[in-house]
Amino acid sequence: MTNFNRALSTIAVSAVISTGLVAGSAVPADAHPAHRAPTAQRGLLDLIPLQLPLLSGLGGIGSLLSVTEPLWNLPGVTNDIVWLRDGLPIPGTDGLWEYLPTDLDAGHEISAQVTGTLFGILPLTLITNALGIPLPGATAPSATTAPTVSGDPKVGTLLSATAPVWDTDVDSTNYQWLRSGVAIAGATTNKYTVAPEDVAKTISVRTTGVKGDAQGVATSAPVLAKIGDAIAALTAPSISGNGRVGSLLSSSPGTWTGLLAPAFGYQWLRDGTAISGATGSTYVARAADAGRSLTLRVAATRPGYLPGAATTSGLQIAKMSTTTRAALVKKTVAKGAKGLLKIILNGNGAKPSGIVKVYDGAKLLKSYPIRSSDNGSRTVELPKLKPGTHQLKAVFGGSSAFTGSASKVARLKVTK
Repeated sequence: MTNFNRALSTIAVSAVISTGLVAGSAVPADAHPAHRAPTAQRGLLDLIPLQLPLLSGLGGIGSLLSVTEPLWNLPGVTNDIVWLRDGLPIPGTDGLWEYLPTDLDAGHEISAQVTGTLFGILPLTLITNALGIPLPGATAPSATTAPTVSGDPKVGTLLSATAPVWDTDVDSTNYQWLRSGVAIAGATTNKYTVAPEDVAKTISVRTTGVKGDAQGVATSAPVLAKIGDAIAALTAPSISGNGRVGSLLSSSPGTWTGLLAPAFGYQWLRDGTAISGATGSTYVARAADAGRSLTLRVAATRPGYLPGAATTSGLQIAKMSTTTRAALVKKTVAKGAKGLLKIILNGNGAKPSGIVKVYDGAKLLKSYPIRSSDNGSRTVELPKLKPGTHQLKAVFGGSSAFTGSASKVARLKVTK
């Protein structure tokens, strides 16, 4: 496989995931750091959630919380659950789909981690939305409507968060964006641009309503971060060089969308067909390129984005020049005998092939094919000629890779 093909094949998310499932439908999340996180590359035969597990309840001490089981793309999946307090497992909650918050949970966020397992398939871990448990006696704000995240969650896209509706007036609403339930450093406004490290992970926003010394917390439903659109060439790549066999051709990869410079892969093409092994940014034109058009296809890759590709305009490689020689085996032959003429073609070290026409003055005597197997040289039999002196010339008509050329005159004397 060429470097170019490797570059094109570096896609971080499967076709199913890249369809863009959003909150309320189906979005997998990473495991908590204490557990294995799912890989960024998931194939069509991997586990894919068709519906997220969702946490519901009032979010107070002694108020029962419950989680719905996820739905999967494959049958026979076993679901395991553990409840989390501020992202850490709560001892003794393994396998419980309901949880009753206690005094230990006051002032903390409660969520749940669900892991789907199927024999022979890579497990996938999901984290639910979170609910804040207020401190006893505090009149903490409570969200009657959860915050929401809007925007297509692709790498490079700006997401926006809408504030929740609180049950009381608040002094302020603070924001913290979360990657698989873990706070993203510096992401503390109502806007967030999806980053490459978010691919195949869930993104949500945690809002904190502040009223005096009391605080209420509400977290949005998560959305799945997807690989970004294919990067595109703003200016096309190009080839420079004199376009002759043996010359060094250089290239410029062009300029591409995005702030971070991509990595490039190269594939040189001859008349649109890939040249084996020609996968560098430079190329020395070969004899096989003579008379052909060379192009360069550039693959551009950047973490978190689909790869892009662009092809240069063609550079026509000049045909190789030739020389033709004609030498008589015997300069004199008797009437009725046929002369022998050795035709030699040379193309700057290469051995051309094609049709050579032999003339007697302005008269065409005969055309002779010079085959590749002749290695540029063939002795041909001339037609019978009348007595006298004949001025013979061999003319090579050229080919797709070689220019034409003509020999000097060879004089054949035919005696009576």
